Parts: sequence; structure tokens; C-alpha cells
Amino acid sequence: MVSVATQHDPERVQAAGVEAASQMTAPSSELLSRLVRLADGGFVRQRIAGRYPIQEVHAAIKAEGKNGVLL
Repeated sequence: MVSVATQHDPERVQAAGVEAASQMTAPSSELLSRLVRLADGGFVRQRIAGRYPIQEVHAAIKAEGKNGVLL
């Protein structure tokens, strides 16, 4: 699970058809999917505000049963 704090315009997020909240906690793959859909729709100015060591991200995805590949 990953938690992120967001700042967003609720009307624009709803128009994009993506669920978002000021604090979101979800499996990393689901959260990344939401952020990518928002970014692709032009609703995100900055995709990632914080940085995590790639090893931590890779381990979190593998722990959820994914293949460990981000992109």
C-alpha cells in the first residue's frame, strides 16, 4: 500500500473520471494507474512531488504480486 497527499481541483478530477482525494491510500499499482490517467488527461502539473528509492518502489510492487516492472 502507498499513501500520497494530493492537491487537486475536484471538478477537474471528476471530469477526468478518476477517483481522487486529498489523502489517497491504495495498492501502488492502482495509485500509479490513477495518477497516470490524471496526467494523461492534462489534470496533473507535476506527476511526482516526492521521490522514493527505486528499490523501495520495486519491492512494493513485487509484494503486491506484480512483475516488478514500472514502465
